[in-house]
Amino acid sequence: MKRTDGQVQHDVIAELDWEPSVDHADIGVAVNDGVVTLSGYVKSYPEKMAAEKAARRVAGITAIAEEIKVRFASDPKTADHEIAKRIIDMFSWNVSIPHDKIKVKVEHGWVTLTGIVDWFYQSNEARKVAGKVSGCSASAICSRYAICRPAATSRIASWPPSSARPISMRRP
Repeated sequence: MKRTDGQVQHDVIAELDWEPSVDHADIGVAVNDGVVTLSGYVKSYPEKMAAEKAARRVAGITAIAEEIKVRFASDPKTADHEIAKRIIDMFSWNVSIPHDKIKVKVEHGWVTLTGIVDWFYQSNEARKVAGKVSGCSASAICSRYAICRPAATSRIASWPPSSARPISMRRP
């Protein structure tokens, strides 16, 4: 009986988890018609070889495409997930930024900050802090904020004047 790709993927992940010489947190596993693709990052070449050897122990694999990169501890942290983690950490350390209201997305080094903050200075501070993270430049940060002052909500609701015809503010 041929095993499904999902079963093979589950078993490869379990095997990587079981292997003590492999930190599987940064290793991705994809399976297509029995061909296993290992991708991600490890801290040393022996760890890379151990991950491949662990995957080969799983039954049902026809081939392995190994795309794991070795990233030493001294290398700059420029992977998207590392940039995102550092930005989230820096947000949580800064009292001016409501880190629970801002979402961070990193794609190929481009950072997108989205969320709703109460004050303009909070969005400015979030943008400045994210720009300080190595691996992304300040020009690579796109922010989409809805700035809302709690005290001014009633004034916002009464604008534009009734003579204007807003498209998105019509009430049924």
